[in-house]
Amino acid sequence: MQTLITIALTLLAVPALCTATPLPTADELRSLFVVENPPLDAHLFGALLIRNQLDVKPDLACTLRQAHPTVLILSDQEGGVVRNLKNQEAPPPAWDAAAMTPAAFSAQVERAGTVLVNACIDVDNAPVAEVFDKDRSYSNDPRQAAVIAARFANAMQSAGVAPVLKHYPGKLASCKPVSLLPGFQLRKGSHEVENCPGIAADVWAMADAFPLSAAPIVMLSNRIYLSVSPLPAVLDPVYTKHLRAAGYRGLVMSDALWEISNRPQTVVQALKSVDVVVLSQPRQVDEAIPFVLDALQVGTLNPDDMRAKLDRVASFKAAAIARRTPSPIGLLNITAH
Repeated sequence: MQTLITIALTLLAVPALCTATPLPTADELRSLFVVENPPLDAHLFGALLIRNQLDVKPDLACTLRQAHPTVLILSDQEGGVVRNLKNQEAPPPAWDAAAMTPAAFSAQVERAGTVLVNACIDVDNAPVAEVFDKDRSYSNDPRQAAVIAARFANAMQSAGVAPVLKHYPGKLASCKPVSLLPGFQLRKGSHEVENCPGIAADVWAMADAFPLSAAPIVMLSNRIYLSVSPLPAVLDPVYTKHLRAAGYRGLVMSDALWEISNRPQTVVQALKSVDVVVLSQPRQVDEAIPFVLDALQVGTLNPDDMRAKLDRVASFKAAAIARRTPSPIGLLNITAH
């Protein structure tokens, strides 16, 4: 009898030893989002500034940093056709890179990185590590493209800016834009979502050429590789699992999710894959948060995985903020006030 009582007490005690991961708060979840348009709040991961914003107000990044010092500022300064800061030295255009010496290429990227630092930009959504983009790829040979992309990433980090490798797993020569995707609402007139026919082995070979050790952030593509999945890469965890299996420990970020859909449910699907979701408007974050919380409650999203994302994001943000140096533009803004 005593033995049965002991067993019963032991069984009753087991649940007390198992503590579930606490669900994140809405404010914590906001740290997983980048938005393209203000208003900002202190909990967001970052603000993505594009050319028309910086054309109108070149000191916008410093103004935002002063008002929201915990929010990171991102922009796209690849060089060539993608330059969000005009009338400033930019990285070499892709078509010049192969003819430059490694030292000359790295020096120009580092100078361009210093321009970004002085403009209060923390993260550069570059380099393009994929192939078969005639205006943006460094080479159509994945290995050569990876060498130059890594050179870019290293030089940008030397200047104090975090680079982003994009767009994983890459681009096949067969990729073509699509105007319809069943179950989603593609942005009208967009050419950003592509279907890429080809065998899975080619997709993974292309992915494995990415110089993952060179950058702290990898951006997932909006492309569809049907031999791997019917979903865009940003929405299927198989691509992030491949990244992690390759040893990558940095952040995984979405491309512009509004190119695929503005629905909150799409955000939930993206968070199965990425650490950081890029949306257009702050209201879209507000709309998505209840869906994310509900998905955590019912188990559609894994609370342990979400906590790991939050920890990675917090660590990255802390390091990025600690790396900042006073910007000449920022000091002028402070003095003016």
